[in-house]
Amino acid sequence: MRRALALCSLVVAGACAREWERFEVGADGSGGGAGTQPIEGGTCFPGAKACPDTAGALICLGGADPQTGCASSSCDACFLPHASAKCGAFGGCAIDQCDPGFFDCNGDLTDGCETNVDSDPKNCGACATDCSAGDGGADWLCRFGSCFPNQCGTSTLADCDGKPSNLCEINLATDPVNCGFCGKVCALPNSTTACSQGVCVVTTCTAGWANCDGNDANGCEANLKSDKANCGKCSKTCSSTNGVSGCLNGGCAILCAAGFANCDLNASNGCEVDTQSDLVHCGGCWKPCKTACFDGQCV
Repeated sequence: MRRALALCSLVVAGACAREWERFEVGADGSGGGAGTQPIEGGTCFPGAKACPDTAGALICLGGADPQTGCASSSCDACFLPHASAKCGAFGGCAIDQCDPGFFDCNGDLTDGCETNVDSDPKNCGACATDCSAGDGGADWLCRFGSCFPNQCGTSTLADCDGKPSNLCEINLATDPVNCGFCGKVCALPNSTTACSQGVCVVTTCTAGWANCDGNDANGCEANLKSDKANCGKCSKTCSSTNGVSGCLNGGCAILCAAGFANCDLNASNGCEVDTQSDLVHCGGCWKPCKTACFDGQCV
C-alpha cells in the first residue's frame, strides 16, 4: 500500500484511489495532529488538491473545477477580468468566453479579456487596429470601435463625454475611470487601485490578499489564508511530503497518505512518519512496539 502512490502516477487520474487522513490545524494555523478519520468521500486521488471547507477543515478536491481554481495552488474560483473561466488543457484557469466588446488581445491569461475594442485606441474595433497608424495620430481616440481625432491635441487630455461645454475634461494619465483612454475603469481584484501614467495600478491589497506575482493587471491574486504556494505570506510553500498539502487560515496543513502520519504536529516537514514500519509509531502516532513493526503491526 505504501508504494501505491508511485504507481498511481502512472495511471489515469481517479483510477487509483487511496484513503487519506484528516489533518486538524492548530489554533495558530501552524500545528495540527495526524488524525485517523477518513476525509469526506473517503479517498483522495492523483491530481487532487487540499482546500479548506466551510467548517474550517482541510478536504480533498478535484483539480478540474474552475470554482475552486482548477489545478492551481489557489482554492478560490478562477477570476479572469471580463471573461468566464474554464480549466485549460494544462490544468490552470483559462478563458472560456470573453464578455461582449472585450477581447484577449495580449494573449496573457492573467488579465483575462483585457481589451475593450469599443474604446481602446491601440485595438479599436479589433485587436491590433491602432488609431495612430495610417491617417491617424498618436493622440487619436477610439469611440464605438472607430478612430476619431482628439480635439485636445494631446495624448494626455481628452473629451470623453463629448460635451462642447467642457472640452478636454479628462486627464487620461491619472483618471481611474478613464485610465489611458476613455472608459477604461481601474477595478483590479481584491485591491484599491489608482491610475498612474495611464496604467491601472494596485495601491493597497484587501486584508488577507497579496500581489505575490507582482503583476498589477490581475490585482492582488493570492489568498494568503488558503493558497498553499503563498500561505501566510508570498512564496511560503507548504510541504507535500507523503501527502497533499493545503493552507488553513494562513498556516500550512496536510492530508496524510495512508500509512503515513504527522506525529510531530509540524506541517512544514509533511507526514514524516511511516506508520507501517516505525517502532515508536506503529500503525498510528505514539503506538510503540517492543521489538519490531511490520505492516503497521507490532511483531
